[in-house]
Amino acid sequence: MINTELKEIKDAYSILKHVSSLPPPPNLEVSQWWKNLQQSALEFGRKKTTFSEIVCYAQLPTSGFDHRRERDFVTTRGRSILSIIEERYWLIAKEFPKVNLDLLPEESDFSRIESIASVEGKQYSNVFLYHLYIYLTVSEWLEKNSIKNQYMPKKSKVLLEVGGGYGGLARIFLEATNDTKYILTDLPEMLFFSYSFIRANFPEKSVKITSSHEEIDLKEWDVNLVPIQFSESLLGHKFDAVINTGSLQEMPDKAISYWMNLIKNVVGDGFFYSFNYFLNDNRLHTYGPKGIMNKGCLRLEKEWNIKKFAINPKVLCEDVELRNWLELVVELRIDDHDDPNSKTLSHEKSFKDQDSIGSDKWFEYHWRRHFSDPLDIEPIRILLLGIDKFKRGECNKNNLPINKKASLLKGCKFTNISPQKSYFPAYGEEYYLRSILEKQGLLSMR
Repeated sequence: MINTELKEIKDAYSILKHVSSLPPPPNLEVSQWWKNLQQSALEFGRKKTTFSEIVCYAQLPTSGFDHRRERDFVTTRGRSILSIIEERYWLIAKEFPKVNLDLLPEESDFSRIESIASVEGKQYSNVFLYHLYIYLTVSEWLEKNSIKNQYMPKKSKVLLEVGGGYGGLARIFLEATNDTKYILTDLPEMLFFSYSFIRANFPEKSVKITSSHEEIDLKEWDVNLVPIQFSESLLGHKFDAVINTGSLQEMPDKAISYWMNLIKNVVGDGFFYSFNYFLNDNRLHTYGPKGIMNKGCLRLEKEWNIKKFAINPKVLCEDVELRNWLELVVELRIDDHDDPNSKTLSHEKSFKDQDSIGSDKWFEYHWRRHFSDPLDIEPIRILLLGIDKFKRGECNKNNLPINKKASLLKGCKFTNISPQKSYFPAYGEEYYLRSILEKQGLLSMR
């Protein structure tokens, strides 16, 4: 058994190490942050002999994969991870009242025991429940799409996850459903960990590591692991859902554009689910000597139709401190006559109400307006006002430290805005909006 496992590990490591020496697609830039983690992962993988060792490393905070914490860990807000695990379980139960959580998977036997707590007789960690919520949300939208598109659910759902970490979310889909084909595309060094985690949990499932620009066979294999070097091999396939959580936020602008373009070409009549940074201090988007990585990872074109837009949903955010997040579900507009703004423009009066500034629906409406015409000044001006209020804690649920005197509007040449003197570093999305104004001579970035 151990000899077979060791051979699998060595074979996977050999393939992925070779692939890591190949260049990524021309427009897919890897950030310095992940280049550092790539090197650490390569060095680690060379020495390990069991799946358990590999999974244990992947679930440490230093690996860069997720925000798993030991159950006794106390956050800066004074919350223990144990209490967050318990609260998250009940929030999920409330969010999905028709779902029997007893029938769904629990934490993997290979996961770090220090991070696991018992709730209602089952074993959970904070990260597992985070993934379970995403699984349930994506499954709910898959069901809605089946009804909307007026076809019987297909025998097999085909899902693509961009940047799937060590495979925590993939494992839930594979265990909870018998008819899911799962494709993970990531840095080859990271796929070493997802390969190990999936093989450890599912020795009976077939897992394929793509090692060239070959045709990806979605029928033969239960799981396809596609290094970013061969991500263009995904083109030509259509997926029921594309998922990205917590990684677009860590990519340079060019990489975000690359993935959003690829997603647009493979999502078909499915949908894209994202949970990433939104409205954060711009310094959170800076990693290593390369400086600013992105100006916010919300990259939508007018072809996208927003179906869900939730800032800092409580069920996901209690254990991830000093960050703001956006949960997003978008679909491509199939019908050219389907105006992407029609759904919200009919409610324009309510979104101009001062009381609604900064709400989820308010931000959704004005972001939709902005991406329909990115150079239109009016939506940018309004969004800056809303972000200003958000930053000062006057609306919504800002997880960052609040400065009541702060203003994002310094330097704006708008007659109806009186910039305050107090100013501190811009949020990522605000930096992006201000850069548009600067190009049009309406703002000094200095």
